[in-house]
Amino acid sequence: MAPIPILSRVGSDFGFGRSAAAGPSLAAGQFSIDGSVYSLPTGWNSGLTAGQYSMVVGPTNITATVKLWGAGGGVGSQFAGGAGGGGYSTATAVFQAGNTYQIVVGTGGGPNALVKYGGGNNGDGNRGGGGGYSGIFASSVTHGNSAIIAGAGGGNGGPGGPYGGGGGGGGTTGGDSPASVLPKGRGGTQSAGGTGGGGTGGSGGGPGSALLGGVGFAGGGGGYYGGGSGADNGAGSPGGGGGSGYTGGHPALPLSSVSMTNGSNGSPGAAGNSADPLCGGAGQGGTSEPSPGTPGRVVIYS
Repeated sequence: MAPIPILSRVGSDFGFGRSAAAGPSLAAGQFSIDGSVYSLPTGWNSGLTAGQYSMVVGPTNITATVKLWGAGGGVGSQFAGGAGGGGYSTATAVFQAGNTYQIVVGTGGGPNALVKYGGGNNGDGNRGGGGGYSGIFASSVTHGNSAIIAGAGGGNGGPGGPYGGGGGGGGTTGGDSPASVLPKGRGGTQSAGGTGGGGTGGSGGGPGSALLGGVGFAGGGGGYYGGGSGADNGAGSPGGGGGSGYTGGHPALPLSSVSMTNGSNGSPGAAGNSADPLCGGAGQGGTSEPSPGTPGRVVIYS
């Protein structure tokens, strides 16, 4: 396939940014990821290394368990309860012979502007940014090519407790910021991005959209639909919402035995299904000021 171009920051937020190199010759039951060959049962584990990876399947279908954790949201210089944890999605997937897939491992949300993978949007520095989703896509990274996604946690608001942490990512609907004041970011759903804060005393927060968290003072987490961002209400900004997960599959990647678990809102900001040994700390929301969220993780094995 033709190389995927290196795009601008907007493109990298969707997950683009790594060229797909020509792969090696593959035997039955094998697949390659960025040119390295793997086979089941051991399979492949991304580790806590955010990025976009190109997967090519050999001459036979491969049926595998896939586990994905979205990244945690970040905390800026003002602490208000911690950022949201990344969501968890799992399924039995049938990777089709000869097909190419794109795998995105989300970057943890940060306190400042970062070029990242998985659609999380930045905070303003005082408040944190949303984390990036982790996902597997047929052929290229577009909303319509989504097969399975674990949504990411929203960024922490501030200053102080009433402004709340970020919403947890994942599930059919991402978590709203637990802020006790408005206008806070809301979680993404299966059909729309989460709404952003209205900004009664200052600048407004943007809504999430397909694969992207909302832009504002506290960024929304990336997801199938991203979470909305927190907005300035004059005294501070509530946290951002978490991005939603997705397990609907794709004709090129049918799924069965699917499930999703939301990450937790704010403190403790734990990832969904964080007790799974394969999680390995993925998807933890930031817990101090300032601190980034932990990247996501993708595992393919049997």
